[in-house]
Amino acid sequence: MENTLENRLKFYAQHLGQNMIIESDCFKSENGNDIIHTQLVSVSLKGIECNNWIPVTEHTALELKPISSMTDEDAKKLGFRDCDHFNFDANPDAWKDELRLLGYAVDWVNLSIEKQIAFGWLKLKTN
Repeated sequence: MENTLENRLKFYAQHLGQNMIIESDCFKSENGNDIIHTQLVSVSLKGIECNNWIPVTEHTALELKPISSMTDEDAKKLGFRDCDHFNFDANPDAWKDELRLLGYAVDWVNLSIEKQIAFGWLKLKTN
């Protein structure tokens, strides 16, 4: 898959309601950082909209959780007793939609998480 605006928008469309990072040299936030954390509201062929922002798509990335940070609460939402009993490797395709809704990074259309990061479409949460 190529790193095109169209593919990026299709990827973003799978993650409505998830956290976004907007990076730009065009603005500075109140604390002096040039990063704004917001939420993805809509996606169209023209671009994306985040809470009160219509950013340049190329200056954005989804901010999702790595599966390694699975919480007991999220594991229970998936029908498991706790995160120690969640086994993503057993059948990863069965859980992708549910994990995506919970804000976890998963492969998309044969595009690995590593490639999503390399394309600049995704940043993993670190805490």
